[in-house]
Amino acid sequence: MSDLKNDDAALRHYKSVVKEVLSLVRKATGAKTVSLHWVNRSRKQFVLESAVSDVAHARFADRQAMTDSYLNGFDLLTRPVTLEVGKDVAPAALTHYLEDCPVSYVTIQPLEYHRDVVALAVIETVTETVLTDAKSEFASFTVAMGHLLVTFLELSERTNDEQQWTDYEAMLQKAVGRGDEITLLERLVDQASSLLPTGAVSLLVRANGTWQVVLNRTGSNH
Repeated sequence: MSDLKNDDAALRHYKSVVKEVLSLVRKATGAKTVSLHWVNRSRKQFVLESAVSDVAHARFADRQAMTDSYLNGFDLLTRPVTLEVGKDVAPAALTHYLEDCPVSYVTIQPLEYHRDVVALAVIETVTETVLTDAKSEFASFTVAMGHLLVTFLELSERTNDEQQWTDYEAMLQKAVGRGDEITLLERLVDQASSLLPTGAVSLLVRANGTWQVVLNRTGSNH
């Protein structure tokens, strides 16, 4: 349990550091808005991790369907690209601005993990300087954010693994609780069934030289 608490604290610290890094890159590049979005391909969504802006009417949705976002398709790139607002992307597509769009350029940086693009960093500016005048700042930001994402994903995987073992231990404690034989067997079959995404669980006992089914759960036809 202490490991889980430590990992939870580390994840909270990670989120705080991400916001600080986004603030630093916004100031270093003179950007109006900087944001970080996770790529959730299973649900076909872009999920906001964090965003900073000096625009009072900037409001980001927590998640957005890929088909509804101008970022759709850029999750397949492996290098940064700058879009000109009004030419490459319509001002209305930047839906996080509730009033007039205050930026003229959008730079998108894909971030990879195990050779897959897992997140997009977006820097929105008035002038086209991110990949030219602010090249070194942008490169430093990309490296730092890449390290942060790797740390977060590794912590998330470890936390999920630890939680599975915690749930398993709790299940074992419940399985060996008090009760008559039939109750305990029913409990074991129920718990075994809960571990399966599909299929069925049956309990057979040896009696009179044959195997006989005495209990079964979801999916058993006989």
